[in-house]
Amino acid sequence: MDDTASTLHAPRPEAAASSIRSLSNSDAVVAALMSGGDSRLAIDPRTGTNKYLCPPTPVADQVCAASCTASPVTERGFRRAADLYARLADGPSPLKLQQCGHGIAQRLLAYFGVADRAEAIL
Repeated sequence: MDDTASTLHAPRPEAAASSIRSLSNSDAVVAALMSGGDSRLAIDPRTGTNKYLCPPTPVADQVCAASCTASPVTERGFRRAADLYARLADGPSPLKLQQCGHGIAQRLLAYFGVADRAEAIL
């Protein structure tokens, strides 16, 4: 949450391609991150970016100031997603999914300092 970002200049697709190779050996992580959304998130094969000119991977030299749909994923966020994907890759059992969801909810509540008086529903 402290490293989220909003695009201040258009990302370079070649920087995104290089970044993804350094973070993950599999396009499956990117495919999983891009699935389930609407057409705005679809990656144009010519540019390597979505409708907002954002690649599906971090951009190393990007200067960012906030987070929104029109900003590329941060390196930290992508690493966390890749780690979770790896933990679930052999089959997301109901118990694994419950544990992951609980962990995410607890970290959100702790981040905002409201774990003793709020509930996070994912």
